[in-house]
Amino acid sequence: MITCSRVTAFLVIAVLVLLAAGCTGGKTISPPQEPLDPRVETLYGKAYVLWGREDRCSDPERAIALLNSALDIAPEHAPSLVRRGLAYAQLGYFEDAFNDITRAITLSPTAENYAWRAAVLLREGNEKAAQSDLDFAFRLDNNCRQAWNTQGLLHLAQGDDEKACKAFRNASNAGDATWLIRARKENICR
Repeated sequence: MITCSRVTAFLVIAVLVLLAAGCTGGKTISPPQEPLDPRVETLYGKAYVLWGREDRCSDPERAIALLNSALDIAPEHAPSLVRRGLAYAQLGYFEDAFNDITRAITLSPTAENYAWRAAVLLREGNEKAAQSDLDFAFRLDNNCRQAWNTQGLLHLAQGDDEKACKAFRNASNAGDATWLIRARKENICR
């Protein structure tokens, strides 16, 4: 039997890792539309690698400094805004995280960017707004693994393990089994 505290602990860890993650299969979050200044590519790349294999930024302050420099050069570089937002979220600066990702959505309204903002909203406890962003993400791309993983975490927060596992399986089918594997290890999903 799974205790409430065990599910809560899993959910807290999952949301923190999801917020800090670069769970995009090694791709940039939102590809730039025009040629990018090589300095921005270098700064973004240096920040990106700080997420490593553990799905958490090893040095969010450093990532923010690098991304600030990239954004000084290219203020409308949506991937830098999202990544900086994720670093802010990892540090607990949710308003800054929300603002950065909202700006990225304005520049690049992708399903993945809406899913990232939903993750920030979920971490803040705003489940209704998180679901609204997820609904929009699914309208844009019903196969967005980031949206499915965040949907699973939202269902866990609401105490619906069955729906959470279904969402994690959908994310796995879309190419990211990270949360399904973790939920199975915690005996939340089969």
